[in-house]
Amino acid sequence: APSEPLTYVAIDPKEFVPLGIEGRPEMTSDGQGKSVLTVCLARKNAERAEAFTRAHLGGRIAMVVDGEIVTLHKIRAVITGGKVQITRCTDNACEVIRSKLLN
Repeated sequence: APSEPLTYVAIDPKEFVPLGIEGRPEMTSDGQGKSVLTVCLARKNAERAEAFTRAHLGGRIAMVVDGEIVTLHKIRAVITGGKVQITRCTDNACEVIRSKLLN
């Protein structure tokens, strides 16, 4: 949004975890006007996601779609079993991520 300050983000490509998924992403509401996107990672990505979130618990993660950062999120829990919840999406970010994952 124009009123938000510009944020610079450094991304380490060695730490990239692909969002290859199994099944369809599920979109729900948190009851407070924000979206919650739930996806199940493909098995080959689940272990990388678990290691990444364990190493960066409490840190921030950038969701990159088509080379552009769509959202920044705090890692609130270690991803185990490949199930990921992307929460507190605003400005249709969860919908953008969901539509890209379906393509």
